[in-house]
Amino acid sequence: MNILQFNVRLAEGGAAGVALDLHQRALQKGLQSRFVYGYGKSGKKSVSHDNYPQVLKQTPRLTSIATLHCFVCLTAICSVT
Repeated sequence: MNILQFNVRLAEGGAAGVALDLHQRALQKGLQSRFVYGYGKSGKKSVSHDNYPQVLKQTPRLTSIATLHCFVCLTAICSVT
């Protein structure tokens, strides 16, 4: 069985923690599993990236920073209105 999981973050947040746990359990059972995530803090690789096997960061850093910037701007606009 081949498993491919996607999540925005690697280990930060509840959904990421659950998905990462499922990934690790699949590997322990001998299944083929890969975990693909978007970005870590500041658009970089997650600080825990090297702690886990079969983990891939997919989003280029510039795209991650632009996405975070748009989110911050949108949050500021929504809080003003």
